[in-house]
Order: sequence, then structure tokens, then C-alpha cells
Amino acid sequence: MSRKTILRELQERFPFAETHLDLSLLKLQPDAEAETENIFYDMATSIKDSEMLVGNNGLCLLIAFAQEQIQREARKLEEKRDDKA
Repeated sequence: MSRKTILRELQERFPFAETHLDLSLLKLQPDAEAETENIFYDMATSIKDSEMLVGNNGLCLLIAFAQEQIQREARKLEEKRDDKA
């Protein structure tokens, strides 16, 4: 993940024809792919795998990263809502 190529790696390892892993939604918004790569890169370089309680399983780690990002975004929205109140 240090090269910001996780999406390409996922597409190569899990081809749509075989796995139905569909990342095409990322192509609908400008910069979505780059933003996603940056999010995963940030987590990979700032969070220890052991902190995510995922041992030696790359896909589970990516799922944990995605869940963490969802929680971060939810906190941002909540903070914005609190600031307006």
C-alpha cells in the first residue's frame, strides 16, 4: 500500500468476471480514486495493523480501514452539526 495502488491491486487480484468486485462507482466522481487511495495510504502509514485487531489478513484490514473511514466521516458530520447548533 505504500505506492497508493491498492485499487489497481484489488482489481488485478479479484477480477470482476470472477468475483464481481465492482469499483466502477469510483469513476463517477472526479478524484474519487485518488481520494480513496490517499485514505488507505494514510491509514496504512499511520495506524498499526495490530490496532485494528486484524492479524495478517489484508482483506480484513482493508475492511477495517474502510469502517474506520466511515466512522471518521460520521464524526466530521456530527461536529459540523454541533457547530451549527
